[in-house]
Amino acid sequence: MNTQRAVRATAAGAALLALAWAAGPARAAEGIPLFGTSTGGVSTDFTVKTQVLIIMTLLGLLPSLVLMMTSFTRFVIVLSLLRQALGLQQGLPNRIITGIALILTMLVMRPVGEQVWNNAFVPYDADKLTLTEALKAAEVPVSRFMLAQTSKTALAQVSRLAGEKDIARPEDHAFTVKLAAFVLSELKTAFQIGCMLFIPFLVIDMVVSSVLMAMGMMMLSPLVISLPMKLLLFVLVDGWTLTVNTLVTALQEALGTNDIGKMATGIFNVATEAGLVPFAVADFLKYMRQGYQDFYENWLPIMEDLHRLSPNATIVAVNLYNPFSKVKLTEDSEKEIGKNAEILIARANQYIEENAEKGGYLFADVRDTEICETQPIANGNFIHNILVDCHPTEAGHQFIADQIFAVLPERGADD
Repeated sequence: MNTQRAVRATAAGAALLALAWAAGPARAAEGIPLFGTSTGGVSTDFTVKTQVLIIMTLLGLLPSLVLMMTSFTRFVIVLSLLRQALGLQQGLPNRIITGIALILTMLVMRPVGEQVWNNAFVPYDADKLTLTEALKAAEVPVSRFMLAQTSKTALAQVSRLAGEKDIARPEDHAFTVKLAAFVLSELKTAFQIGCMLFIPFLVIDMVVSSVLMAMGMMMLSPLVISLPMKLLLFVLVDGWTLTVNTLVTALQEALGTNDIGKMATGIFNVATEAGLVPFAVADFLKYMRQGYQDFYENWLPIMEDLHRLSPNATIVAVNLYNPFSKVKLTEDSEKEIGKNAEILIARANQYIEENAEKGGYLFADVRDTEICETQPIANGNFIHNILVDCHPTEAGHQFIADQIFAVLPERGADD
């Protein structure tokens, strides 16, 4: 049952478009237009034949477009480069690589797919939303996912190429701009990860080649010796688990579907959904308190996991700075949120400091770090402004580093 739900949720975006467009002739027969044009305020509906032509064309492009909107690009490129680094061009078929990438994509994209299913497809299927409204509703979670993985440089470049001007927030870019920037960012990230995977295997190839040359065995292919050594190394370090865990957790953290991600993005998601001031302060405070409750429940288990993964590591925990202290709060709703945030942050800092010995970590006090001076933007959405822009300055980052090094134990010359 869970597998069926995951498949359904992951394919929700494709299902929305495919089923909606496939319903074109039937809805046209009922007198409900599906496709049309609007010129000078006058709407013109396409004929059934034209709608069928558009449907068949879009269905051919739909799989590629859907894959471009997900993490599939990153997964398939990284796995292909890993196969190349191991020297398994024939031992790991393309179908296996594609299948693994699809399974991981379904796993990562499930939360996004569920949002598309619940917010777009279900209301559309119940005739509560038109096709245009459903597509706009489906665009919100997909855009949020893509922007979380898109670099600002790529987004600015594509926006400039598209001729966009005066875009205040990343969310305001056209969907095609966000999609193009997302694909470019995914390609860059995939190649970076692939390069890091290549390095240890490249070292093995160089060592084996040098040894064979020194022994005068120039007629023996280095691949014959290096391949089993690389496979042995990869198996000993549990390479598949490490690779998959790195790929998936990095995306889940951005989506907020792992423990740390839920803790870090709980407040941001509520603030984004809340929209402009005034908004439901009670709902925001409820989710803010829930986010900190998750923090209390997961903090010590996370420390235990870190100690288990790296028994000899020295862990330094820093407390939280309060970004609300640097913002001019004018509305009563803003002041209410700022007051509660200050209380919750103070309690969280006290919890981190008091549990240092129990959690087996060192504590560095960075509450006085310098952060950006931020004022509410014109539309009054001060929460978005705080959580996106109000971060430590260069001097603040230096202060944090100094505080961390101050609590680290003295190391010997050989350490």
